[in-house]
Amino acid sequence: IVGKEVSRDWLNAKGSERSIDSLLRQRIAEHVGDEQVALAVLRACKDPSGARPIILLDGWDEVGPHAEELGRQYPHVRAIVTSRPCGVRRPQDGFDAMELQPFDDFEIEALCSGFFGQRRGHGSDAGRAFFSRLRRSRRTLEMARTPLMLTMRLIAGERHALPEERHELYAL
Repeated sequence: IVGKEVSRDWLNAKGSERSIDSLLRQRIAEHVGDEQVALAVLRACKDPSGARPIILLDGWDEVGPHAEELGRQYPHVRAIVTSRPCGVRRPQDGFDAMELQPFDDFEIEALCSGFFGQRRGHGSDAGRAFFSRLRRSRRTLEMARTPLMLTMRLIAGERHALPEERHELYAL
């Protein structure tokens, strides 16, 4: 679930559609393409006797004050939330704060090799070639030190030139 999208939907929602239940149902239905599956997932999220679902929420600092409703409505659900370190809002009590450490060159190259090894078969030089492309620009390599940015670059880099700017990557 992307924080910016939840905030946008929250601002645009009216009446009964302005609830965490409704917003989650919409997001899940969009991802799986089936409203009935989305409703079943929400029922599972409220059932303390079943499996413990996990919600991944990217952009806690962008969700706004209504995010606390998530914990109140779904105490059974585990949530993994991300935020920029400079985000103004911190998750409420009950969250452990952790900071991802940046990848070093060895880890970047290993992920590139593993990614392309899975996609094109082991023994492919595509991962090493991709890492070489990253190293041509200090700025591009620095952004690749973040796991999410590197993953996005790997996926986009199969079909596009590597953009130097973050917003260009998001536009792909």
